[in-house]
Amino acid sequence: MAIQTLNNLDNLAIQRSKINDNFVDVDNPTAIEQVGTAMIGGDKTGNARGTEAIDIQSGRTNVDQVAAGTKNITIGYAAKTDASSAYSNAIGNNVRNLTSDNSNAMGNGAYNAVSAYSNAMGNGAFNQGSPNSNAMGKGARNIYCAFSNAIGDGAYNNTTSPNSNAIGDGAFNQASPNSNAMGSAYNNNTSPNSNAMGSGAFNEASPNSNAMGRGARNIYCANSNAIGYGANNNTSSSSSNAIGRGAFNDTSATSNAIGYGANNNTSINSNAMGNGAFNQASAFSNAMGIGANNTTSTTSNAIGNGVFNNTSINSNAMGNGAFNQASAFSNAIGLGANNTTSTSSNAMGRGSFNNTSTKSNAIGYNCSTSGAGVGFRTAIGQNVANITATSFEFGTSNTNKVALKSTGDLVLPNASGATVPTIGQVILFVDTTANTLNAKWHDGEGVITTTLATS
Repeated sequence: MAIQTLNNLDNLAIQRSKINDNFVDVDNPTAIEQVGTAMIGGDKTGNARGTEAIDIQSGRTNVDQVAAGTKNITIGYAAKTDASSAYSNAIGNNVRNLTSDNSNAMGNGAYNAVSAYSNAMGNGAFNQGSPNSNAMGKGARNIYCAFSNAIGDGAYNNTTSPNSNAIGDGAFNQASPNSNAMGSAYNNNTSPNSNAMGSGAFNEASPNSNAMGRGARNIYCANSNAIGYGANNNTSSSSSNAIGRGAFNDTSATSNAIGYGANNNTSINSNAMGNGAFNQASAFSNAMGIGANNTTSTTSNAIGNGVFNNTSINSNAMGNGAFNQASAFSNAIGLGANNTTSTSSNAMGRGSFNNTSTKSNAIGYNCSTSGAGVGFRTAIGQNVANITATSFEFGTSNTNKVALKSTGDLVLPNASGATVPTIGQVILFVDTTANTLNAKWHDGEGVITTTLATS
């Protein structure tokens, strides 16, 4: 019994010899141990650790690369959280939190500086002077942008862009507070309260604007929207909207381009709606329909597929293929209806037109007026062509029409008098067989025919 007790005492002495006065396992000096209230493992050199901190590192290049703040955690190599960064974590190589309490830095070289309640995650990710922010991705960063998020490789919020989000590889906000850049190379530059969404989408000096779609952009266009692949508002087109692939407004403030390739160019307060619709140097105008357009036609409307106004201010072209050409204050309404060099004229009906006939009207199916000199022609009906200045013609064909001339002459068409009048109706007609001018009416009892003149 005495021999066994002696052996136990010898073993105890051997175990005690492996522990030094600081309670360090001398056979395993890198093991985790408690020093004061801190837990330290690995390379235990460097400055004092913070209260209840955890510091486990394989090595360091400076003595201050430790968990110096209260309840800090540093894990990795040369990781650092300073005494002004309580409740923070630095995990990875050369990661650090500087004057950034309640923050996390994770990844090679990631850090938070004067950025409390922030997270920097990814190689080289950081928050600088950006409390309550997140930088996530290789090189992602927030610089003096509180309450912001930069998510994606190279994404960043820079230079007074607080309350902003840059999401996607290379996405960024530059001097654009309260903004969002989402997608590869999306950005807002000097465009507060703006959104750029889509690969290559951006807002440049365009506050309160939205660029949405691949390559969509607003340039010097406040309060504008560019929505669609390649849609853009360019050069002083503020308060404008370009919606559709390739739609754009150029030097066209307060305008709307809506549809594939729709555009307004030097046309303020205008609307282009439909694939390929456009207004060119046509302020206060509307082009609506596939290929509809106004060119040098201020205060005009082109409505329908392929309709247009060209050098025709204050004019309207409505209907597929309708147009006004060098015809100010004119209206072309109907399929193919048109006015050409016919100021203050109206062409209404399928195929009706006025050609070199000012202050004229062609109304009906395929009616027309034409002729040089003074206009004031009217053609009404079907297939009526009026080439006589200052006259009014109507009928069902060019050979069966009535003409009222400026001299007061009434020209009647040739007829046989076959039409039977109703009660109270009077019919005037020329009998080309008898060469007489006749009147026919119904007196309530029967039809009466009277010869008014004989040739």
